[in-house]
Amino acid sequence: MQLNPVFDTLFLFYPGFGSWVCIQANAMNVMSDFLPGSVHWQLGLAGLGFAAVLPQKSVKSAVLYSVIATVLPIVVSILILSIYPNSARAGLPVLAGLVFGPSVGLWYAGANSRAWRGAGIRLAAFFVLIAGAAYSVGSIFDGNTAGINIGNTGFIIGGGVMIGSTVWDTFVAGPRTVSAVRARTENKPPDANKPDSL
Repeated sequence: MQLNPVFDTLFLFYPGFGSWVCIQANAMNVMSDFLPGSVHWQLGLAGLGFAAVLPQKSVKSAVLYSVIATVLPIVVSILILSIYPNSARAGLPVLAGLVFGPSVGLWYAGANSRAWRGAGIRLAAFFVLIAGAAYSVGSIFDGNTAGINIGNTGFIIGGGVMIGSTVWDTFVAGPRTVSAVRARTENKPPDANKPDSL
């Protein structure tokens, strides 16, 4: 398969940048009690990590980040196809967005294990979808009606799970987790060893 430098750069950039944002968000969550507000603001200028470095989480930000991380790769794929119409791997950013994008709101909220679990569910569902589609197409050429029905069922189940998990993590699980984090933060008793901020 011929290498495409533009596509390879974009495809490697997306998961790499996403991983960096997650690491930054977790680091800032850990250090939020020790860094002054000005440092939070300056570190936040790096990009999507802006809201992640703030002590107070936002439900709207969680949803927005998940939506952007899911939709942006689709736009990237459209741009790649407009430049390289015959690119065989232009759909990979879409896959990355559908698998990891809905989990961004959960990573933002600090629910790492739940975020990875959702990504794993969507990845498994994608393989079920692809296997079902391939089996169905193969059964069409073989004239196997039962095989077509089995393949179509796998395709529908895989696609349904991907869509359902995407909607759930983006609009339900992420916001609920952020709300829980906010509730714990607001109900947290003041630290006697920490001086009051001016």
